[in-house]
Amino acid sequence: GDQRRRTIDEPQRVTQWKNSLLDLSLRNKLLNYTDRAGYRLITPAELLESVEDVLNDGREITLTARDDFDRIHKERGYASAADLPAAQLVQDFEARRSVPIDIAEESYSSKLRALAFRAKTIVEETGANNLYVALGMLKWELDGRELRSPLVLVPVHLTTRNKARTFQLTLDEAGSSTPNFCLLEKLRNEFGLSIPGLAEPVEDQSGIDLGAAFESVRRALVAADLPFTVEDSASLAILQFAKFRLWKDLSDNWQVLAENRLVRHMIQGSREAFSDTIAEGLDADLDE
Repeated sequence: GDQRRRTIDEPQRVTQWKNSLLDLSLRNKLLNYTDRAGYRLITPAELLESVEDVLNDGREITLTARDDFDRIHKERGYASAADLPAAQLVQDFEARRSVPIDIAEESYSSKLRALAFRAKTIVEETGANNLYVALGMLKWELDGRELRSPLVLVPVHLTTRNKARTFQLTLDEAGSSTPNFCLLEKLRNEFGLSIPGLAEPVEDQSGIDLGAAFESVRRALVAADLPFTVEDSASLAILQFAKFRLWKDLSDNWQVLAENRLVRHMIQGSREAFSDTIAEGLDADLDE
């Protein structure tokens, strides 16, 4: 397993438990994200904050195919929404809350229907929603291998209302915008790099202040003299991130949990049998 620097006074057993909850291998798409893992949302940098705010505000965002835009723009020579000026994409979002996704119109329905079905199946089988909008990417390198990792994750549902002609994204109300803790832990393990501005990001009226979070990452990279870069991008993908809540709870509260005698015995790793001091033969009618 990965060698990691433990925080002061954190017992080895707690460290083992935490490591077992986070997959820090490069098989994890949260660390080694590729274009095949999901679909790119065509959003300029100045639109990312609005996308995150709208989702966290409980409003829906309509996804459009990359070649489904006004005819007048096509006549001007634009072949894809990715070619449109950033100002036009911002205007479309403000007017219709729509975001182009990097899927052609001919396969729009089939691909998004398949993605929605897969996400629903995972929820039914595991009870956890793993469909996220990934905002921002860290482009970095490990052992000569180039990697891309999401910075902020927003849990969403993908739904349709008109027989798969259009799909909408809405926030999964069980969650909210969350930093990629797998990435934060991997950077801490490999480079001793901590990014407080991303681990505990500044919040705005609707979720995270993305601009401040991304800027804190850039400043931390410069201070550590690491040649990594932050990419202003957005993607829709299924990512295995359900256990991070357990990891963060254990990381933040292991000392409180250790106040319980049984938990403390487990943390100390004693080979002695646990001695339960609760008296046997309590005078109680258990059936009653």
